[in-house]
Amino acid sequence: MSPGYLTESVGLEYKPTKYFDLRFGTGTARQTFVLDTTIIHNQPTNYGVAQGHTFRNDLAFQVVATIDKDLMPNLHINARYALFVPYQQSLAYISHRIDATLSAKVNRLIAVTVNGTFLYDKNTSPRVQGTEGMSLGVLYKFP
Repeated sequence: MSPGYLTESVGLEYKPTKYFDLRFGTGTARQTFVLDTTIIHNQPTNYGVAQGHTFRNDLAFQVVATIDKDLMPNLHINARYALFVPYQQSLAYISHRIDATLSAKVNRLIAVTVNGTFLYDKNTSPRVQGTEGMSLGVLYKFP
């Protein structure tokens, strides 16, 4: 939990199709927890939590868009975009997060998954952060 986040939101959801939905949270609260106080030496901004504290509460407007769809019979995408606009800070502190997973069943026994996460949160880092992964799996269906 350094950092750890808990987000609650009240708002509206728009779901025009089975595979896409869009949520607007006009009353969104996000708590940021930094329980390991030794990380302040490596992260001077302390993820937006004030020095000497372990908790921060933000009220914000949030938009979350998700898509979960089969692109082809053996190719599936699951993607999520989250926009977080805090009410108490300037627009420079808007955070963006994209999570995407592309799964493919190559044949009866082999599956491949590629995923990536991109994050821009000025409380975490002044630069865009990203991570990606690829997995190769063997599938076997028991009779």
